[in-house]
Amino acid sequence: MLKLTKKADYSLIALRHLALSGDRPASAKEIGDAYAIPLPILSKVLQKLGKSGFLASVQGTNGGYRLAR
Repeated sequence: MLKLTKKADYSLIALRHLALSGDRPASAKEIGDAYAIPLPILSKVLQKLGKSGFLASVQGTNGGYRLAR
């Protein structure tokens, strides 16, 4: 069986959530509340996914993260 680190697990959960939400951006707080993930850790994971090119950040009142492709 493959064992994942917590950060890897959280990143897969976030990517799945964003894939199911369509083109609508989701905030880190929204994802964290939906899956009971600590916000500081999730924020760092989302920033790393953004720098890696998996996510694009959307600025503004209804901003957040969405899949880059």
